[in-house]
Amino acid sequence: MDLIQKLIRPAFALLEARDQSRVAFLTVLLLLQGLLDVISVTSIAPLALLIVQPDVLMKFPILLALYNKFGCASLKRIREKYMWMIKN
Repeated sequence: MDLIQKLIRPAFALLEARDQSRVAFLTVLLLLQGLLDVISVTSIAPLALLIVQPDVLMKFPILLALYNKFGCASLKRIREKYMWMIKN
C-alpha cells in the first residue's frame, strides 16, 4: 500500500481526467485478460486427463450428457486418436 500512495497516486494525479479514465479502463482490461489466461491454462489439465483416461467421463453426469448429446466417437476411438499427443 505504501508504494501505491508514494508513486502511483501522484503519477495518476498528473494525468488529465480523460487519461485517468483510460488508464482505469486499461487496468480493468488487463485484469480481465489475466483472469482469462488463468482459465485457459487451467483448462489444459482436465483435457489431458480425458485424453489419457476417457473413462473418467463416466463419473461426471454433465460431461457425459454433453458427450451423448453431440454424438462423440467411442471412448476407445478418442484414446486411439489422441494418444500420440502424450507419448514421449
